[in-house]
Amino acid sequence: MTWYTWLEQGRPINASEQVLLAVARALRLDGTERQHLFRLAGATSSALTRPAAPELSPAIQVILDSLAPLPAAVSNTRFDVLSFNRPYRSLFGTERMRPSHGVFFNSLWCMLTAPECCNPCDNPEETLPRMVAVLRSAYGRHVGEPAWEEHVRQLSARSELFRELWDRQEVAPPKTLLRIFRHPELGVMRLNATYLTMPGVPECYIVVYVPEGPDDRELVERLNSLPPGGWRHTCKP
Repeated sequence: MTWYTWLEQGRPINASEQVLLAVARALRLDGTERQHLFRLAGATSSALTRPAAPELSPAIQVILDSLAPLPAAVSNTRFDVLSFNRPYRSLFGTERMRPSHGVFFNSLWCMLTAPECCNPCDNPEETLPRMVAVLRSAYGRHVGEPAWEEHVRQLSARSELFRELWDRQEVAPPKTLLRIFRHPELGVMRLNATYLTMPGVPECYIVVYVPEGPDDRELVERLNSLPPGGWRHTCKP
């Protein structure tokens, strides 16, 4: 593409944000490549303050739905939830599922900022340190990128606990982690969050919540039978 080659060569080119975004879509650039494109063009964009959500194949949703009654979702290394099945929605509640730019909600943000009465996580002392360590491990590949820097800044400003965990500078890869959920209708269930990589979709994975024991399995079966949309929080998130 001659126009892009001129950019790479540092030639002065006037291009609007809309044109650059159209080029990024045509070339199927990921978030990092999109930022590089804007830097080459000497342009800034509000779009760079958030990562571009990857395009997921319709087959991914079919896979998620087929995993029911197990809650399952597609998430990235920032813990942005990009897609999910019905039991997953019932597990977290409807008020958090507000799509914006291809992202429905951020599970780490949810756990750090939800009031205790409405927080779905019942073992944050084990879960949050690992999640923040996974985030920091991914952040190492994105230092200086506006979207990531802003994400960390906002979490730090909102949560003292996040600041404490972030300052530990611990890193960890995504791996199976026991998570204890507290559901207002079904009670407490113990689920193993298991992460499956997605070839061709950088820094994204399918997370499947597998029951720890037979009692948890029964609760998951009931979770899947709840009305679509799950439950609503009793207070503002």
